[in-house]
Amino acid sequence: PLHVNFDISQVLTKESSDHLEEINLLRKMPNPKNSQNEQTLSFDDGAVRQVLGALDDDAMLPTTLSFQESLLFMGKELKQFIRCYLSLREVEKKSVKESGQAIAPSSLKQTVAKLLVSTVTGTTERYSGGAKEIAMSNLKNDCATATDKAVINGQACAWCAKPFFCADGATYCTQSCAEEGRLRRGGMYSSTRIRAQLFALEHGKCTKCNVDANSLFCKLKALHPAERLNALLNAKWKLPKSRQGTDRLLNDPQECDFWQADHKLAVAEGGGSTGLDNLRTLCTPCHSAETEMLLARLKTLPDLCRSEEHANDGRTQMDIMTAFSNTKGEKGTVTKKRRKRRRFAD
Repeated sequence: PLHVNFDISQVLTKESSDHLEEINLLRKMPNPKNSQNEQTLSFDDGAVRQVLGALDDDAMLPTTLSFQESLLFMGKELKQFIRCYLSLREVEKKSVKESGQAIAPSSLKQTVAKLLVSTVTGTTERYSGGAKEIAMSNLKNDCATATDKAVINGQACAWCAKPFFCADGATYCTQSCAEEGRLRRGGMYSSTRIRAQLFALEHGKCTKCNVDANSLFCKLKALHPAERLNALLNAKWKLPKSRQGTDRLLNDPQECDFWQADHKLAVAEGGGSTGLDNLRTLCTPCHSAETEMLLARLKTLPDLCRSEEHANDGRTQMDIMTAFSNTKGEKGTVTKKRRKRRRFAD
């Protein structure tokens, strides 16, 4: 495969480059099912040949073809790679950039799947905590080690517990530890940090219906409250079911009312404490629909699965499965609805 660095806008025509820049600036979500996206992507053959001119090593070109045929072949491969690359999710593009590998267009999807190692462990804990949380737990149980004390005193990384050598006052040792720690350690501002990292990749665009929820929020925020209802109706936005929710959306719209950081594999189904590979941006209506489908799936699970499987897992916060399986009152007695169903069943 071609192993040379270049800017994508460098090999596109001015019209295609401006169109791609407009998508990035306005944070539009191109529809992958629309074939017009590939048709509007046109290449500058002269710029492509200039990029291929960086290939000084003949060993990188196919030996069975002439030089001109080889350049034509590599040009087609370069164009195919750009089309495949632009169809990736933002988190997948990030993994390709950080890998530094030469990837053939035909194997781009498979290589990305290997690079983007899944962080799904099957836990129903929303946050698993890092080295600092483990150290605090060990200190509470009077079994803290020297490494735990170094983490607590700020002398080691709060995520991986590697010691600091020259970083005074740092929390994490590397950028990767910082990203993972902010996503998976939990804490008071964990939701804000997760939304910030996901927004940096997907910019508040719903990955399901392709609506730019963040741009709609910015537009609504600038409007007078009397004009916001028409703007929402023109955008075909699904309003909240309750009157109070609609009034709050019109009078005091917040960013969290328009898009959510959603787990592709739900926390209640084993997708807890994961990284960006299991996170996606959903607009609030799509997120509500996904939540309703999740609740419908959880209701079909047998009571044995919901009670015994998560009875002694050390969980510190209640998940959706536990909330639905909890049918006892404050004093441990069965509620009236449950008693009536049992009488009827008997």
